[in-house]
Amino acid sequence: MKRMLSSIFVFVATLFIFFEEWLWFRLLKVMKAIAALPVIRNLENVLRNQNKWVSLAVFIIPELSFIPVKLSVVWLMGNNHAFSGVILFITAKITGTALFAWMWEVTEAKITQFKWVCWVRDTILKIRTWAHNWIQQQPAYHRAKELVAQLKARKEHWAKRKFRAAVIVAKHK
Repeated sequence: MKRMLSSIFVFVATLFIFFEEWLWFRLLKVMKAIAALPVIRNLENVLRNQNKWVSLAVFIIPELSFIPVKLSVVWLMGNNHAFSGVILFITAKITGTALFAWMWEVTEAKITQFKWVCWVRDTILKIRTWAHNWIQQQPAYHRAKELVAQLKARKEHWAKRKFRAAVIVAKHK
């Protein structure tokens, strides 16, 4: 049972890491393009000139607005609307990640004046680093990365490569 649960965990973690890496770099390009728009540049300037309390509110409120969306995902999945729930989850993940990254960049200088914000950031980064290091020590992860490279050479669709690599990770764990 422990081996099966471990395989499932490595499978999900590998999918998450692959998706996170893929999503982060794509969103970074999109956000840079959007940030180049004059309206967004003006908004950034206004936000950067606020005090630390306004910056904290501007950072937290958009993130809190995703709570009803996350509850909707749970409701949809709990009421036999799994496909709609997954689509909403993916849409919220992409939108939320992009918004979080942009808001962090705009407000970081001000909100890191709060010691607790620095503590939360540092703790999350430590946990993330630990998780990445643990996953990367797994032999199945290295096999999955090799498979992704081989599949990439065959020019298969990216989603098929990532899913197939994650399946192999789960089988070899």
